[in-house]
Amino acid sequence: MRRPSSALPRRYAARVADLRTQQVVREVAGDRTGFPPPGADHATHRVENQPPPLAGHDPLASDPALSEAVDREGAADALPALHQLGALVASEEAREHARLADAHRPVLHTHDRYGHRIDEVEFHPSWHWLMRTSVGWGLHGAPWVAEPGTAPTSRAPRASTS
Repeated sequence: MRRPSSALPRRYAARVADLRTQQVVREVAGDRTGFPPPGADHATHRVENQPPPLAGHDPLASDPALSEAVDREGAADALPALHQLGALVASEEAREHARLADAHRPVLHTHDRYGHRIDEVEFHPSWHWLMRTSVGWGLHGAPWVAEPGTAPTSRAPRASTS
């Protein structure tokens, strides 16, 4: 006779029953067993040697030499826009998009399911957010749209804050 697919072999059934019993004992007894209750904060899992997240960090304000160089080179009118870009880049949303884009690399699909050549690249939505933001701020074409002689002055601070 065949047993149903959901039934466990005998050697595993005893172990599963033992684990379920231990879980019930922990939930009922709590700290009396010596184990912390499920979901409790474990002292061995606290990370205290790391700096806090940089959310809300203003990269331009933390680099006075960059601000002075922008002012000295005649691009002081760009400082308010640079502060806005710095705030956007340092936001939690931008950092999360950067993390997701880094974790989900573009995927090349050379053929469709019927074997036809398609050569498509699939991007995670965070890639699109990052590209839309950089194009919206003009980071992609700054050297070609700036007046001659001012491109490095206007482009370098944007590149260093982003």
